[in-house]
Amino acid sequence: MLVVPALVVSFATYLNSYLGVRMRVLALLLLAPALCFAVDISLAVTSRVLDWGQTRYIVQHPEKFYEMNKKMGDHPSMGTVNRHFSQLIIRDVLMGSILPPPFDHLYLEIGTISEIKAIRHNRNIGVGFSF
Repeated sequence: MLVVPALVVSFATYLNSYLGVRMRVLALLLLAPALCFAVDISLAVTSRVLDWGQTRYIVQHPEKFYEMNKKMGDHPSMGTVNRHFSQLIIRDVLMGSILPPPFDHLYLEIGTISEIKAIRHNRNIGVGFSF
């Protein structure tokens, strides 16, 4: 699918323009398997981890930001956020492994696109990362 290379280029550009050195190294380590075989799963997990970090930042700054995911509520607890994202990552890996082609790629690409939009939106309003 042509969406994957465009996503990788867009995501790499975003990482280069916004993240600090530590987060770049972490993102590259998470993206390393993408260079081999698991492009979709690695990109999906990396985007989830970045959104997770931003959501943790939102929890720590409730006076400035609120969560837009209605499943978690406006001001979720850190436990709720950690549980939510760990479940999403497990689900992504399982679905990416279980679904037959081309549905595995489609599932992961749709999730990754929505995560990249959320990450970009958060960055534009000044949300940082916290781990």
